[in-house]
Amino acid sequence: MLIPSAMFIWAIFIESAFLLLLAGAVLGLIHWKERKKRLPFTQKILRPPGESLRLRLIELDEKLNDRFVQLFLSAYSPLVLAGLVALQGVRATIGAWIAVAAIAVIASVWSAYRLWEMINLRRRIRLGFEGERHVGEALNQLMLVGYRVFHDFLITDKPRSIRNIDHVVIGPNGVFAVETKTRRKMKGENGAKVTLLDNALQYPWGVDRRDLTQAQRTRRGKPNGFRKCLTNR
Repeated sequence: MLIPSAMFIWAIFIESAFLLLLAGAVLGLIHWKERKKRLPFTQKILRPPGESLRLRLIELDEKLNDRFVQLFLSAYSPLVLAGLVALQGVRATIGAWIAVAAIAVIASVWSAYRLWEMINLRRRIRLGFEGERHVGEALNQLMLVGYRVFHDFLITDKPRSIRNIDHVVIGPNGVFAVETKTRRKMKGENGAKVTLLDNALQYPWGVDRRDLTQAQRTRRGKPNGFRKCLTNR
């Protein structure tokens, strides 16, 4: 004969299994519906400024939800498990309770650290997204004088390799690839001043060579796959 505490534990297991099956069925149905959904459009539309970063923000938002759930579970799962063991009448020593509490604290700190890292990453991507949006709005004004402007231009000349150029401007005097980098403004009169050096950019907080190197790499690699992708537009 099952004692009440054992019956309670079995009830929790059965209910948890039922909820997992129900959640899996709902998610599977949603995924199946999304796969069957077909839009009645055949022509690809032009991408708005910062589209790649916008998609990354959506992906990060989904991961952030998972991180919050992970933080909650890492904090409470060891304590709930200890409570279920106590319901069976098992007497735990003080050392065992300290070990359970230590596991909960370590898991919570680790989950909180990963959550904090992801929040900071999202802040940086959000800043870059806003920067590309503002630069894109400024470049769009060139279309009034006969230029063509493309944003978040994808280059797919290599298998399983997708690169993008933030902005492409085409006009009578040439083709220009524009790389956008956004940095937060610092306090002070020259908090937003940037100076172009020989092979680097001088920001208020120091010298950065990576941004200019990336722009130069985009310029060197542009002729290979750029013309092919441009002719498909």
